[in-house]
Amino acid sequence: MSKLLFTLLLGSLFYWSCGVVPAEVSPSASHHNIAFTLTESNNISVPVVLNQTDTLPMMLHTAASGVTVISVVSEDLRSIAWNGADTTRSWGGANEARRSDGNIVSVGNVHRDSVTIWETTNSGPGTEGKFGLDHFAGQVVGINFSEGEIRLYPTRPDSLPGYEARDLRLDGSFMFITGEIPMGDSTYSQEFLIHSGYAGALLFDDAFTAEARLSTTLPITDQQELKDSYGNRILTQKATLPNFSLGGTSLSDLTVGFFSGDIGRQKVSVMGGEVIKRFDWIIDLEAKKAWIKYRG
Repeated sequence: MSKLLFTLLLGSLFYWSCGVVPAEVSPSASHHNIAFTLTESNNISVPVVLNQTDTLPMMLHTAASGVTVISVVSEDLRSIAWNGADTTRSWGGANEARRSDGNIVSVGNVHRDSVTIWETTNSGPGTEGKFGLDHFAGQVVGINFSEGEIRLYPTRPDSLPGYEARDLRLDGSFMFITGEIPMGDSTYSQEFLIHSGYAGALLFDDAFTAEARLSTTLPITDQQELKDSYGNRILTQKATLPNFSLGGTSLSDLTVGFFSGDIGRQKVSVMGGEVIKRFDWIIDLEAKKAWIKYRG
């Protein structure tokens, strides 16, 4: 029976493709920093080494687990042996994807072995694959946009001046955080999936879009085509949201997206890179907490 790998982009759930065990970290790395580049598309690009041989710029995907590489570079990888294929599903439909088993994946000095790598069509612009926070299992993960570093800690730092604690709801590999949306005489409390693979600010689920009547309440400014990892396409409408609050921070005039016609496709609301990058983050999945610091 084929193993199903579910890939998330804006409409379906991504499930763990393998068990999560603590990664191997070099003995001296009780506190370890890994440099990243924030791309023009708001993606977190990190150098990743496969099997101590191939180095690729990969996107840290906060709403997915496992490791993928894109097909345009896969044939040039010296260390990858494609030894199988499975049916995979994304929001756009079913696809065939090749897989490579038993790989070593290194991000900084954090190494994980026996990793299955999947071949997909797309990644964030300027990156050639993706990896998830599961690579850092068992550690507290800081994403510091101010310094361009992923910071790994064995436990949460004792002192976090300027940071605000926020609760997280976890659903498998998904992290959800709650924001507030004032609209007219009402203020909506809305849960968002923290999704670094989405370049935009906010994408609203169909239920909230209907409840808040976004297609008539907000002026439509544009239409955007999105693609999942396998090239499937879907259209979203774009509008300007006057105010959005995350904890004690209020953001103004955000460009937001939603689907107006295909009700039932978008099950969750998404917080993308345009909002994520405005904060420095420290994420403790065991405590179900994120500490955020507004960068201005």
